[in-house]
Amino acid sequence: MDAVETLSTRVQKQEIPTEASSKDLQDVFSDVALNWHILPDRVNVVFQQIGNETAVVTAIINPAIEEVIKVVMAHYTAEEVITQRDQVKAEVDVGLRSRLAPYNLAVDDVSLTTIHFSQQFRDAVEAKQIAVQEAKKAEFEAQKALRQAETEINLARGTAEAHQILQDTLTPDVLKYQALKKWDGHLPMITGQGTSTVIELDDLSPSMPRE
Repeated sequence: MDAVETLSTRVQKQEIPTEASSKDLQDVFSDVALNWHILPDRVNVVFQQIGNETAVVTAIINPAIEEVIKVVMAHYTAEEVITQRDQVKAEVDVGLRSRLAPYNLAVDDVSLTTIHFSQQFRDAVEAKQIAVQEAKKAEFEAQKALRQAETEINLARGTAEAHQILQDTLTPDVLKYQALKKWDGHLPMITGQGTSTVIELDDLSPSMPRE
């Protein structure tokens, strides 16, 4: 009596590592987890055309995953694979549903459990990040120096303007008044051919008493 083969229609999970090239020709390594099941009303057809569940996985599921991953990853740059991961996953999902439908296999869910790149690419990304950080630091220092220079220019301009105002307001009368305010009542004398005072009595303010 021939042995009876049975195929399960329950959801099954298949995980495989894949390798593909991105749009910018970077190696992309990803682990793909696929939840799938055989359509219940097509079990006999699947068995007749493909065989048992092991044959379904090795002959249909795994090649489909590898093929779809290669096609999808070629649409994105390495950076986009990371920044647009949800979109990449959605495109893989659509691709696998389309690829497996002719074999009466349904896709329940697809996950890209890990995505990584070559060491050379990771080193290049790190170097780029360092360069960006250094550029930002240099820009900050340049802006700081510019602000400091502007402050010094404004300070110098203010000092020059103050000096100009002082020069404009220090008329002979003002200078004479400032000298009189500090006068202690004794006139300094200059000796030589005759004797004279620095400030003539006639220059004194009319309100100042004469000695």
